[in-house]
Amino acid sequence: MSLHKTARRLMQATLFASVFHFAPMAHAQTPTATPLADSTFRLTIFLKHDESKPLPQINQQLKEQGYFKQFPPPGMGCPGT
Repeated sequence: MSLHKTARRLMQATLFASVFHFAPMAHAQTPTATPLADSTFRLTIFLKHDESKPLPQINQQLKEQGYFKQFPPPGMGCPGT
């Protein structure tokens, strides 16, 4: 599959997923989240993969470097789990 077709499919999948992710939020008019304390802030990080290597090669390199043994650090987890 060409890079152009792969990128197009990825964009279509992203658009499809975002429609279903944000559709329920469109109906909410009042915030339901608990207000944060003044000493907190929200940080959003956008990640972009290295397009010069295919994903299996990146995963192999991370495995060889012991990344999956060290991450996440003890006592840490993913939000919502």
